[in-house]
Amino acid sequence: MRYDKASEEPGVQMSNREYEDWKLRFKDAQSLMISGAHETACSSYLDALRIAETGCVSSTELADTLEGLAATKMRADSAAVVGDLLDRAETARQHALDETIVAFGDDDLETAKAYYKFAFHNIIRRRRAIAISYFEKTLSVKQFVFGELHFEVANTLMIMGGTHPEEPEKTKLWQRACTILQHLLNHPDECDADFAKHVPRSLRGCLENLATQAFREHRIADAEKYFRRALATCTVTDSKQSCSLCNAPTFGKVLLATQNYGECETFLTDAITNGGDFTKRTCSEVLADLYDETDRPNKAKALRDDLKH
Repeated sequence: MRYDKASEEPGVQMSNREYEDWKLRFKDAQSLMISGAHETACSSYLDALRIAETGCVSSTELADTLEGLAATKMRADSAAVVGDLLDRAETARQHALDETIVAFGDDDLETAKAYYKFAFHNIIRRRRAIAISYFEKTLSVKQFVFGELHFEVANTLMIMGGTHPEEPEKTKLWQRACTILQHLLNHPDECDADFAKHVPRSLRGCLENLATQAFREHRIADAEKYFRRALATCTVTDSKQSCSLCNAPTFGKVLLATQNYGECETFLTDAITNGGDFTKRTCSEVLADLYDETDRPNKAKALRDDLKH
């Protein structure tokens, strides 16, 4: 399904070479954006867009290019005006969705992918309610194709939970995802090998989402329960349990709030020793709080002084 400007300009023929050139520039732009080189990424996206506008890409690929350029501009400058780019991307997304439904029907995985892309388009535009409506369509197709107890269903529920604007709904969606993932973890024979390897980490992440939300809502007992379940999914290949948690600092705060001081200190020390720079800093801040609470002000001060340098 090529984005057909050829219908407007008869005789225009696009070669595979031009399409391959678009792919190369698009991938370069993505890599540059991820690395934080936003100005250079914008230039690469513009190059990719010039090629895409000749008609050698699909409607989906045109939308991907427009959205990538818009997102990069917003990262480079939060005040950037990108409405026109996103309007054009939305038109291309709608064109791609209409084509897909005609080609595959309403209940095909290709249609689910088109809904999924549209959902993320609306996330970029901060239209979360509309994004949720497209995720619901994606979910419906995946449930029809795979059944309820499938990794793809759980993954969609997790993303919906992260997108939903209402806290109670977040909890419900993440709990549904956890139920599915726990079932797949307990019954690996019911999960394809390609998906099975992702189940423990996805379950852990979903449980951490629930734990972090519970902590924000001051439901400390629930937060501890979810974090401990997350830790229980750690495998023997994980060098340290603390580093297997994406949100180790929050678990440290939970242990501090429940006055599990010994466990808290051990956990945070492991996280600082084995974690990345962000984990080291944030866990050190919690550890300083622990030192204060356990009457070790000198150690707390020394640690905070280290953090300033």
